[in-house]
Amino acid sequence: MIDTVVRVEARTPAGRAACPGCKCWSRRIHGSYLRFPRDLPTAGKFVVVSLRVRRFVCEEESCERMTFAEQVPGLTRRFGRRTERLRSMLVSVGLALAGRAAPG
Repeated sequence: MIDTVVRVEARTPAGRAACPGCKCWSRRIHGSYLRFPRDLPTAGKFVVVSLRVRRFVCEEESCERMTFAEQVPGLTRRFGRRTERLRSMLVSVGLALAGRAAPG
């Protein structure tokens, strides 16, 4: 099983992130957690992505958000369970099939 899996561990190098609510930048880290977005296979091997994501405290007092999670442009979306690469491939397959089920 080890030969069929590629494990990718990643985190962002940025020291700050923009709040999606008020767009103000914050450097104050509240904590972090792991995300495991699904990705396309690579070279015939299953890819497991382990992404360390930080939660930031919004420093703008008038903002309704207290905390927010950083996003990785081109890799993840808010509440996304798939990488952008896998999402766009699934969209392409759906458009190619024009909503019909695949022949089975």
